[in-house]
Amino acid sequence: MVNWLHKIRRTGFTITPHTKVCSRHFTKDQIRTTAKGRRFLTANAIPTLFEWNAYSNKTRAGVWERRTRPTSSPEPGPAETEEEIVDMVPMPIDHDYVVYGFMIYVPIEHRVKATDYLSIVADHVHPFMTTVYPSSDGYFQQDNAPCHKARIISDWFLEHDNEFTVLKWPPQSPDLNPIEHLWDVVEREIRIMDVQPTNLQQLRDAIMSISTKLSEECFQYLVESVPRRIKAVLKAKGGPTRY
Repeated sequence: MVNWLHKIRRTGFTITPHTKVCSRHFTKDQIRTTAKGRRFLTANAIPTLFEWNAYSNKTRAGVWERRTRPTSSPEPGPAETEEEIVDMVPMPIDHDYVVYGFMIYVPIEHRVKATDYLSIVADHVHPFMTTVYPSSDGYFQQDNAPCHKARIISDWFLEHDNEFTVLKWPPQSPDLNPIEHLWDVVEREIRIMDVQPTNLQQLRDAIMSISTKLSEECFQYLVESVPRRIKAVLKAKGGPTRY
């Protein structure tokens, strides 16, 4: 437990008996509740969910800068409408990943609203699915990001449910999507570039250049690894795996 906390510590962070951790990263049998309702970790408890940001098929492809925490929080406003739901992290590059050996990029320079996502689905995903799967036997996978679950998105998919199938995605599910591994490949290639990108346009250009050079075998290998990923997660009972 101490070793794990050391791996995620901030500069100057000190571990004490009062150190608090997020309970969602531990199973129920690793948490002891006292008569007064206080909760403690049992001896030798280890976290079972490492990937906190593993539930999105989007990525924040910044220019590797450090982000600062805002000094004050905005005042609470009225409840958001379906169209105003946004992701909490701005994501300059949105992407889709398919077995046919290429990636579809849709640059987005602000928080992704449901209306933005609707445009992506209607203008990019829809024509792709109808072209590649003319027999309407294709499957589309998305996670449970707020903009994905807005009513206007659900209504759109219902209108097109005769053209392809949208897979149901359970909340807080283990991330089995190999897109993260593909992004690791792209990021490593960027980090070894002689001239590092210094702005978003240069970063986009670098990503596009690298992605066009990825082999079809690379895509196919990752797709074929999905059954192994599922088997490993089942064996670990939902815990961490080597993937």
